[in-house]
Amino acid sequence: MGNSGKTMIPFMAFAGLMLLAGLWSGLIRLGWILPDPGAGLADSHGALMVGGFLGTLIGLERVGAVRRLWAYGAPLFAALGGLAVLGGVRAGVGEAFLLLGSLLLVAIFVALVSRHRSAPLITMALGAALWAVGNWLWLL
Repeated sequence: MGNSGKTMIPFMAFAGLMLLAGLWSGLIRLGWILPDPGAGLADSHGALMVGGFLGTLIGLERVGAVRRLWAYGAPLFAALGGLAVLGGVRAGVGEAFLLLGSLLLVAIFVALVSRHRSAPLITMALGAALWAVGNWLWLL
């Protein structure tokens, strides 16, 4: 993973896109009169911010800590889930991608906690696990 800086650039771009879309959808939810490109963008605010933006960004940050190629699946599936939600692809596709991303983030934290047990890591692992539970419930 020697070239990880360049590898992270597309993920950062996806995270930035999800942040902007999440902020846009939040403004629509607040009652601002802004173009809604369809697909109920205002209803997707939470998924875009938590799943698309934070899931991609936190997953990417944890890839640097675990230093394993498989870990890139967490930000990848979070970004794909956010894009599916943003694009209005429903029928469980975005939810399934976000669930996969959150489960991989849990796996990353399991690997990290097994190396170094600390309260902050355990707390973050619990947060990832709760995110996975939330995504699973949303998928149902």
